[in-house]
Amino acid sequence: VNLINHSSQKTNVELRWSTNPYHHKEWLTVELDDYFKLDKPGGIILEVVATRDIAEGEELFLDYGSEWEQAWDQHAENWKPVDGADRYVYPEEMDNTEPVRTVEEQKNRPYPENLANTCFTPNWERDFGVMRWKQPDFDWPEGNVNCHILKREKNAKGDDEYEVSLNFDSYDYTFDPKTPRKKLYIDTHVPRSAIGWVEKAYTSDLHLKNAFRHTIPLP
Repeated sequence: VNLINHSSQKTNVELRWSTNPYHHKEWLTVELDDYFKLDKPGGIILEVVATRDIAEGEELFLDYGSEWEQAWDQHAENWKPVDGADRYVYPEEMDNTEPVRTVEEQKNRPYPENLANTCFTPNWERDFGVMRWKQPDFDWPEGNVNCHILKREKNAKGDDEYEVSLNFDSYDYTFDPKTPRKKLYIDTHVPRSAIGWVEKAYTSDLHLKNAFRHTIPLP
């Protein structure tokens, strides 16, 4: 279970300290510096326990407590959108069937400021220079790296293929068009399916200054 919403009226689960022998409640009072020195197997374990029979497909609800609920109600009543909220776009809202605009095209038709392109590349161990894209023999998220679209053209089948500049620094979204090609990591013949979208670091709603944050009490 990754996410359990709050409800004080429809609660059907609760948190309990585990009875598993690997749960060490005494660790709750250990100083942080000492905690990392512990070499005993186990941890501090909470369990989500059903308080009644739950039907298949029924949503789980946990009571976060009256203090949390009051804080949320106050937050919701006073909340106002931050500047630029109307320009925010989730990556999932982008049309992955549309051609991706090149760096040059984006000068006149820029994409939302919170988004960046990523390219799925098999070419990780490399020096600066140009490499032809090939289908990776792996499928893992880390294969996606920040990229900038340099060129778009049709292949013999009439499909769009791209020339892209890769940036292996996950937090760097900049591109200097004056950088010599010999100082870039370039993939050619990249299919549209290998290009996607990601939120730039620290731009998601989780990082908004007025995002709601409040503790949930433990049993």
